Amino acid sequence: MSNAYDVAYRRALDDPEGYWGEIAEDVRWIKKWDKVLDSSNKPFYQWFSGAEVNTCFNALDRHVEEGRADQLALIYDSPVTGNSVRKFTYRELRDEVAGFAGVLKANGVVKGDRVILYMPMVPEAAIAMLACARLGAVHSVVFGGFASNELAVRILDAKTKVIVSASCGIEVGRVIEYMPLLEGAIDLARHKPDCCIILARPEARAELKPGRDIDWAEAMESAEPADCVPVAATDPLYILYTSGTLGTQPDENDNDVLPHVGKVGSDLTIEEGYASARLMAINHLAMMKAVLGDLDRVKRIVKMIGYISCAPGFTEPHRVLNGASDLFVALWGEENGKHARAALTQHELGLNAPVEADITIELHA
Repeated sequence: MSNAYDVAYRRALDDPEGYWGEIAEDVRWIKKWDKVLDSSNKPFYQWFSGAEVNTCFNALDRHVEEGRADQLALIYDSPVTGNSVRKFTYRELRDEVAGFAGVLKANGVVKGDRVILYMPMVPEAAIAMLACARLGAVHSVVFGGFASNELAVRILDAKTKVIVSASCGIEVGRVIEYMPLLEGAIDLARHKPDCCIILARPEARAELKPGRDIDWAEAMESAEPADCVPVAATDPLYILYTSGTLGTQPDENDNDVLPHVGKVGSDLTIEEGYASARLMAINHLAMMKAVLGDLDRVKRIVKMIGYISCAPGFTEPHRVLNGASDLFVALWGEENGKHARAALTQHELGLNAPVEADITIELHA
């Protein structure tokens, strides 16, 4: 006899509109959808078209309204700081998030703006994510301590309005100061944020730049709490940057191997480089699916930076990277699959790979 999971799984496949329409009734909608699954532009489906929602409201406010205000919502217990455990009820977390949303709003953040979170794993990181969602702003989490150049690429790509960061991150046995890395990134980036909001931590003093940097604690003292902003169900919630992915495939022992190695133009033909780029793109898709659960959450491919290992004198790296670009256009169409890109020649890549890439995508809310 089938278990409940098997029954639900089969129904989701056989009747996706009916199944997900029922599941969606558990969400508090500001405006209900016109159609659960809009398949008028296959294969580019839209879920819950016409609906309006706010993710932060569903994560926090509704629980306060429905009697769980004093229930614990977040417990922070760091093994490296030695500080006491911090706990937040739904009401406390809602109030913190509404307050920080007010800080963002006071500094010009509105629906659709992009906010980079360059933060350690502290409660304020989650508060900032939810505050962005409360305003309808799009957040992008960049790993705290990431190199200045990589952070600069994301600042430019997202056209970042505000950066939220901290004075430092803490690992076992060491403190990583974020401010020099943040300064370096802003200096490198051709696009500059309007301001940076900095969480001061006792382990490292933050030198704030007048006219640009804002102290988190001071801003929160005078913040006016912000209400939830309605956003379309198809609007993006956050931007996810995947790391450079190689064109590997499993061998007979299920180990990832590179079917093509070497430099394009000497060891490999353009056609072999193209095939490697296509396989690399497939691996990116697998990573996206693993993180997101469903590729239907991907709204569009925004940008791809490709790195091609080339022999001296090889001048057609763009033809190699077409292997990835052509696949994305085939899957998402001209409007959403076509993307900004750069095909950069490299003297050598790790593992003697012929190609790898960084890809930026935009998600539906």
